[in-house]
Amino acid sequence: MKNPDYLARSLGPIFLDQPLTHNTKIRLNEIDGTLNVSFPKTLKEKVSLIITSDLYLKKILLDFPTESNHSINLLYHFKKNEKREITFKLHPQSNVKIIESYLSIKPVKSDLTRVIELYHHAHLTLSSGVFMDGEHGFNDEILLKEIGARIDYDTLSIAHKQDSFKSTQNIRHLAKNTVSNVHNLMVVNHHAVIEFYVNGYIEKGMSGSNCKQQNRGVILSETGIVRVDPKLFIDEYDVEAGHGAAIGQINEDEMFYLLSRGLSESEAKRLILSGYTEPFVQSLDEGALKRTINQRIAKKVKGE
Repeated sequence: MKNPDYLARSLGPIFLDQPLTHNTKIRLNEIDGTLNVSFPKTLKEKVSLIITSDLYLKKILLDFPTESNHSINLLYHFKKNEKREITFKLHPQSNVKIIESYLSIKPVKSDLTRVIELYHHAHLTLSSGVFMDGEHGFNDEILLKEIGARIDYDTLSIAHKQDSFKSTQNIRHLAKNTVSNVHNLMVVNHHAVIEFYVNGYIEKGMSGSNCKQQNRGVILSETGIVRVDPKLFIDEYDVEAGHGAAIGQINEDEMFYLLSRGLSESEAKRLILSGYTEPFVQSLDEGALKRTINQRIAKKVKGE
């Protein structure tokens, strides 16, 4: 099955399922059934990686060296049912920004596990947008393994029709002075279901750590379901920690105002939701991909 044109039109895409004999940006090798992707410290330009169903290796390691500074676009594109594991390893004092987009060309099932390892004063800024159709499970193990490690993690998930997304996020503070900020936004339409289970752990002795969770669900239909279960497991006194969850429908006063100005119901919903979705969309610098994701968001909000 041919890949959609917008993949090839992305800025300088690297398809991980194709031979990279002439690639000079990254290094690839296979070790014990895992595709190891190494990013040279000297690499300064943004890299776009594309993972499709044609990649036969089910485990991927993205390895960022000490004191590196990288910006990565990571696109998962599924054409069939998938089960994969991807590990992000940030070595000491690395500073990495990753923007993830999940797309499918038809309803599929997937089971995705991500392991994120952060070492001494490493910092990961991770933004994930999930726009697939079908039934999908996400399991995150975020390991703040050494002093000063930090993650800022935002997710945007939009589901409609019979879509079902279930995400478990385990954030483990395993060293002192570690920081995690997690923000999840969920939007459902029709009979779709999105579930988020967010667990923050601060081990005893890991003083000076900061663990924050924020979760917001927006329901566009009478039958859509958002479930959020945030939890904190704190074994240390000298820390900052907090969590929250807010789930509801679009503000009726905002809808009435926009409808009174001549907008259709779907247009009004899209405009209101754009305040939540635009930060992710605008972070994409690939025009073809940005247009595709805008179309997917509009389709799910309209209920098409």
